Amino acid sequence: MEKFILSMSLILFTACQSQVVEKNFFSGNISSRIERLEKYPLDKQWIIFKYGNQIIHPPATDLALPIARRGKPAMNYIISQLSESDNDLDFRDSLVVFRVMRAGGYYDICNNDAAMKSIRENQWKIVNDDWQSVYAEMLIRLCH
Repeated sequence: MEKFILSMSLILFTACQSQVVEKNFFSGNISSRIERLEKYPLDKQWIIFKYGNQIIHPPATDLALPIARRGKPAMNYIISQLSESDNDLDFRDSLVVFRVMRAGGYYDICNNDAAMKSIRENQWKIVNDDWQSVYAEMLIRLCH
């Protein structure tokens, strides 16, 4: 019983600690978000960006820029993160970053056959039919 209580306490503590970085980030000045996000490592940038698109309204899509500026390393990181994701919105959010990456000239993801294969396959990991349709439309626009 004591182990059970300890385990439950640890789970509760961990749950309460989750999203602290994200909440702190969005409690700051809105006009300095991009500059502040640039100071974070890529893994934290991705977490904050997703929070800003999935929780904050209106979505903070402008925060794709600091990630997109990292080019190919960011693409590789995001694709690796998506291989472990079961959140439909993570897949959608990846295309926002990839679109900014390509449009800004930071990396032409559309000329990377292996990456595009993985990105196309991600569409079929999306459970919700509506989000799958949104993803398909975004994917078409990505390289055109």
